[in-house]
Amino acid sequence: MTANGEPNAFGRRLLYSGCWEDADVARAALLIRPGASVLAIGAAGDNVLALLQDDPGRVLAIDVNPAQAALIELKVAALREIDDADRVRGFLGAARDGDRSARYRALRPALSAQARRHWDANAALIERGVIHTGRFERHLAGFRRAILPLVPGGRAVRQMLGAASVDEQRRIYDEHWDSRRWRLLFRLSFSRRLLAMFGRNPAFFAQCELEDIGAHYLARARHGLCDLPIRTNPYLTYMLSGTYGAGPRAPDYLRPDVQAVIRPRLDRVDVRTASLADALRDLPSASMDAFYLSDVFELSTPAEHAAALVEIARVGRPGARICYWNNLVPRRRPEALADRIASHPLDAASLHARDRAFLYSALVIESVRGRAA
Repeated sequence: MTANGEPNAFGRRLLYSGCWEDADVARAALLIRPGASVLAIGAAGDNVLALLQDDPGRVLAIDVNPAQAALIELKVAALREIDDADRVRGFLGAARDGDRSARYRALRPALSAQARRHWDANAALIERGVIHTGRFERHLAGFRRAILPLVPGGRAVRQMLGAASVDEQRRIYDEHWDSRRWRLLFRLSFSRRLLAMFGRNPAFFAQCELEDIGAHYLARARHGLCDLPIRTNPYLTYMLSGTYGAGPRAPDYLRPDVQAVIRPRLDRVDVRTASLADALRDLPSASMDAFYLSDVFELSTPAEHAAALVEIARVGRPGARICYWNNLVPRRRPEALADRIASHPLDAASLHARDRAFLYSALVIESVRGRAA
């Protein structure tokens, strides 16, 4: 099933093995209070785990793709069963590890039967380092191998990764990156055609009316390279190097200090394979305090998006925050639902300006209005 209940166009393969949405921005948007109940699109699980820092009582992590649900379970089990942060990094692929198969066998009993079947059948992905095996991550790897050595070249990439300030990043970009050849090859690599073939599932383009997707992503990449400090950016670090650094160059869940906080809370994550429509339909009224919806509405028609918000207004408690991203498809609360869903565009614009993942055209923050007496 897709996000809104149609037959699943994604099959059973990983689309993403890492999360490409800034966890800090998501947490600031959702304002999760201790004990809160959160519904989250699971995706690769990184942000589901990051939300545990805010002490929710429950995080219902849903994904329509069973491979993504299995990945979330694997990351949760790794954090639960492997008590050393460096070994967690090694097992998942962020560092070298010659014992991934043995570690998997040790944590396998902590997985559901569905997740065990998936990873038993995909043991080679674990051996490879699972965080590198999503469709999008493999597309990025091809870009690093085929394009970056040509333009801007390995030296310029290393200079960018080592830049000490945004001013230095801009100088490197202007002097070594911003050529006609770079712009041409980047636009080709991130064109609709190549992304649909190798990077994203074609279903994500069904609602997109943007003509030159490559030019859109080129502008977003320039923003990331020139306006956002790379020293604290795990997303850009991975795109350029194929791995994560330590400290602020690692996703939250791979950092030792964060792992110490979230490990005791891992049993609050409930992973389910379900569409958003099905998950909402099964939830009681006024039962959720926050909704982290990734870019799920890229797949939705305007009518499907509105129908989902109607259900969210039913399921959410008054004041429940709603956070989602616009990538190539603009989606915001329709005016017809203004009496049920409030919009917070100023908060969203402010947070979007500091989004380290930088791929998305807009952040949307909304909330459930109080019900009339």
